[in-house]
Amino acid sequence: MDTQESAWEIIGELAGLPKVSLQIQCEMIDQGLKANKTTAGVALNEELAELAELAARHTEELKKLQADMEQAIKDRDVELQETIAEMELEKKELIQHLQNEQESLRADRREEVRRLEQHFKDQLPRLERDRKEREKEIDDLESRMVQERLASESRIQEAIARSNDAVQRVRQGHGGRKR
Repeated sequence: MDTQESAWEIIGELAGLPKVSLQIQCEMIDQGLKANKTTAGVALNEELAELAELAARHTEELKKLQADMEQAIKDRDVELQETIAEMELEKKELIQHLQNEQESLRADRREEVRRLEQHFKDQLPRLERDRKEREKEIDDLESRMVQERLASESRIQEAIARSNDAVQRVRQGHGGRKR
């Protein structure tokens, strides 16, 4: 079709390899997004935000328990003080667990981002090499197409010349005769 798209189709057929790109690859390479702005990064950010919100709610509940404890101390209610102390301990442990989980997720995220960025950096030379090879293949195909078109035009001109010669000979051979 003498277009770049058709050349790519030909190369794709010759290569026999389907073009596969991961969504995060497209987002980071083609769209130039940072890892935290990709769909995967946004999902992880949302999960971290939910954990932070949950930790904040538990912290508020802990403050209420502490206020209740202070009131129980003022009221000299030992049983309520013990119950509140147990609840405070449970909340503190839960908050610590959530903070640990949050930090673990952040560390996992940092490692995954580092790994992905390294993977993409490692692939860039290969992708560039592949692109150059495809461009060379396209140039070669375009060159062959030009040569084939010129050869076809030459054969057509030769056929036309032979046809004109044959017509000329027929005319010369029949020039004296009238129908």
